[in-house]
Amino acid sequence: MYSDKRFTFGFLMPHIINSPITNDLCNGAFEKAKELNVNIVLFIGERVESKKGFKVKDNDVYSMIDRNKIDGLLIWTSNVCQVIGDEEIRKFHDYYFPLPVVT
Repeated sequence: MYSDKRFTFGFLMPHIINSPITNDLCNGAFEKAKELNVNIVLFIGERVESKKGFKVKDNDVYSMIDRNKIDGLLIWTSNVCQVIGDEEIRKFHDYYFPLPVVT
């Protein structure tokens, strides 16, 4: 069944400014979103379990995702979850259930 709904996807990533890989990932996501006529919303925090002073508060953005307004998530897991183990990564992804998650 065809729907006129324009889908919205969240992109979770760490706060990395002026990195060539970050620029490439964002530009690629934005170009594909335009091509597919979908929205991309960036959720920029720090690495999960970051203990670096005020940076730990940057991760509050990850808990602000409204499952009623976001249709799926793209998570830069190799960077966002760099300092945690496999079990913690699974729990982090499961937190967003029932949203589809691509890593």
